[in-house]
Amino acid sequence: MHCYSCFFVGSNVYIETMTLNSFKDQYSVFVQGASKGIGLAFVREYLEDKKIKKVIASSRQPECSVLAELINQYPDKLEIYALDLESQSSIDDCAEQIINSNSSLDLILNVAGFLHSNSIKPEKRISDLNLANLSKNFSINTFGPILLTSKLLPLLKGSPYSVIANLSAKVGSIEDNKSGGWHSYRASKAAQNMLTKNLAIELSMSNKFSTLCVSLHPGTVDTDLSKPFSRNTDKDNLFTPEECVDNLIKVINNLKEADAYLGMYHDQVLPVLKALSFGTSINITLGVPIIRTSVDHGVALDIAGTDKSDTSSLSLAIKTAKKLI
Repeated sequence: MHCYSCFFVGSNVYIETMTLNSFKDQYSVFVQGASKGIGLAFVREYLEDKKIKKVIASSRQPECSVLAELINQYPDKLEIYALDLESQSSIDDCAEQIINSNSSLDLILNVAGFLHSNSIKPEKRISDLNLANLSKNFSINTFGPILLTSKLLPLLKGSPYSVIANLSAKVGSIEDNKSGGWHSYRASKAAQNMLTKNLAIELSMSNKFSTLCVSLHPGTVDTDLSKPFSRNTDKDNLFTPEECVDNLIKVINNLKEADAYLGMYHDQVLPVLKALSFGTSINITLGVPIIRTSVDHGVALDIAGTDKSDTSSLSLAIKTAKKLI
């Protein structure tokens, strides 16, 4: 007897397997925050990919970065634009230039991030907070990217498949926050995640878009942003920008809107399911002589008796079992 795990999202019950390379051939990519680190690795990877028709890149001073060299190598494929995420006029100008030079976009990647500088450090205590730190983190990590994305949305209309991918961080998870600290950065990434979710809901209600929105956790990457804090990271858990981008592109290319995902092993799909729709999905075990549905989480003994439990997945599991009888 073979048992398979099928994870359902939402109320419809049918199986849709995930497929690779959902994008059409010759698609266009915009990488925001492309002058170094993960953003630059994305640009390099996409420039070498023959499936990509156009790579559009932005940074604060692109003429002073490696982008200026790359555009000489790829004059017909690469476009670069100046963008200051802390300036509304710069955001407006950048969006206008991109729209005037392009008829469509298939992938928007918001990569730029801010955690620290010579004068700004991650806060250890609430008393360390100040308006300058908060404004810097939120402008670059949250406000700037969503404002720019909102202006570029017309370029996604009509595309049979498009993606908005925002580089987030694990520390932006409210549920996963066990240590506190880094208040401005954590809060800005949590807010970014909420705006990504809101945008996903809004676009799903419009027949003009076939766009998936996703927040991506890149892991700990050997970049300027992480270096002061990655000294004790195990080498197996510290990625180069190229390794990180390779992993993220696989995730992006596997994204597909569906009601269910079929995995051959329970642990193969459950982490993906939790990332996509934790609390609103269920597990169904196939290949057994009984109807077996279960929640998308563990036993949660740590919160038993605290009135913090969420019964959404349990209710959906029971309702789905009744439908299958």
